[in-house]
Amino acid sequence: MDYFNLITGLATLAGAVCQIADLFSGHREARKGIFYGISGVFLGGLIVTFFSPLTHISIDLSTFSKFNLLIAALLLIIFCIFLAAAFTSDHNKRAEIISLLEAASVIFFIVLILGGLLEYASDDEARKLRNKLTIDELIGVSVINLEKGNYERAIELLDAAKEQLPSGDIRRSVIDSKIRYIKNNQINNNVSGK
Repeated sequence: MDYFNLITGLATLAGAVCQIADLFSGHREARKGIFYGISGVFLGGLIVTFFSPLTHISIDLSTFSKFNLLIAALLLIIFCIFLAAAFTSDHNKRAEIISLLEAASVIFFIVLILGGLLEYASDDEARKLRNKLTIDELIGVSVINLEKGNYERAIELLDAAKEQLPSGDIRRSVIDSKIRYIKNNQINNNVSGK
């Protein structure tokens, strides 16, 4: 079972608890709609997981960055605040906890936005680094990526090499033919299921 199904399964369980205990009774209809939606997503995920071996979502935990861990921690905090609000019977305390939940959600979205901007900036830094590499180095790294089956990166590196060449350079047409070859190879490998 993948993480998507695990998370939607937990959300479905939380929704079932809210439905059975009639929590947030003022929002009964909205809660019911959300519960049915999450349950449908969970069941759909299970069906895809069990009946389609071609569909597989995997997360390599070794590639988790500090930012991803921060996002996971914030989501855990928001979930705990939600549970505290759900199981508090005093309406005044519940209102205070819900306002805390709203503040935590705003902080979460601000962190997401800032993290996206920082990731965009790091992509820009990678682009600048590629511009510092020579044409031969870009082509060499492209070949390594092609051997590993990373077609998109190989094409991107060849494009970067082509950008460094003057417009009338004959090597541009050679690079264009290599890019077409890689694209055809990528399509053929994806169609044949290799």
